[in-house]
Amino acid sequence: MLLTGCAHRPAPTATYDRNHDGRADLIEIYNHGQLSRVTLDDNFDGKPETIEIFRNGKLAMVEHDPDGCGAADSVDYYENGKLIKTERRTPKP
Repeated sequence: MLLTGCAHRPAPTATYDRNHDGRADLIEIYNHGQLSRVTLDDNFDGKPETIEIFRNGKLAMVEHDPDGCGAADSVDYYENGKLIKTERRTPKP
């Protein structure tokens, strides 16, 4: 784990290299001491497949990009830690 941050960027970042290849594949971003975003590269190709967004320390949204095209194929929305809606997105041609 590596924690970074500076005066013009008050949100510290924690990075993890889960497969020990020298590249971060899990990145946590904190805002005012609370987790605000987690980016996950689960297949270790250098592109994130999952982005988790937190509000007030609670999971609010998860974007899924399993094909790594850079656009979410589906988005899960949460309230009070419970899934309330899943939105499927069609890829652009």
